Amino acid sequence: MKNKLILLTFLSLMSFVQLSAQKKTEKLRIYSEDENDKSRKSAPEYKNLIKISPLLIIGGELPIILEHNLGKGFAAELGLGVTFRDFAGLLGEFNIDGDNDRSLRMRDSGNYKIGFTSRLGIRYYLDGGDDFPEGSYLQIEARYKRFNFNFMDNSNQFVGPQSLSLYDNIFDFVGVLGRQYEIGNNIYMDSYTGIGIRTRTSTIPERTLSPTGNGFIYRSSEISRTLPIYSLGFKIGYNF
Repeated sequence: MKNKLILLTFLSLMSFVQLSAQKKTEKLRIYSEDENDKSRKSAPEYKNLIKISPLLIIGGELPIILEHNLGKGFAAELGLGVTFRDFAGLLGEFNIDGDNDRSLRMRDSGNYKIGFTSRLGIRYYLDGGDDFPEGSYLQIEARYKRFNFNFMDNSNQFVGPQSLSLYDNIFDFVGVLGRQYEIGNNIYMDSYTGIGIRTRTSTIPERTLSPTGNGFIYRSSEISRTLPIYSLGFKIGYNF
């Protein structure tokens, strides 16, 4: 009888210890979850970056770019802006059709007018976007820009001044590999490289001899070409 009482007491004690340990574990788990919830609530959840690309300014383009977190590792980039003088001369130069000894260097004449630029990209962060907006990513991007230019010729007194409105329409489709990382308080660097296809449609001056034979008459002629491109650059962004 005594042995049975000792055994019953031991089993009761073990059950009490096990139940106490289980309750303690549950309290610890609940406390941990509460702490995590508080931590998540105290840390702001940023979903947007606003960016500029300094290198594009050299090429006469100034888009303001917004990146928005779509969730599950995906983000979208939308850029809108203006074009102006191509300081780097990246568009090259044209020969005036009919006079190969005289070239029109559009960048040097100073007759640029404001144009338009836009871009749209879909981005996927390789880590699933857990650390948005930081991480390495893949992106496909469509870019459009239009350069406007005014061509004038005042050299012929018989024909008189002539003026043409010219343009460069440039459409790029690019695949990009990049990495975005924080360099300061909510300031991010987005460096990238990529390859793609460019379609460029341009108008150039074309001249013919006037009916009187005393000068030339100008009209615009459109040309189009498609070629591969290499893209390299960086953006500076602010997270909000």
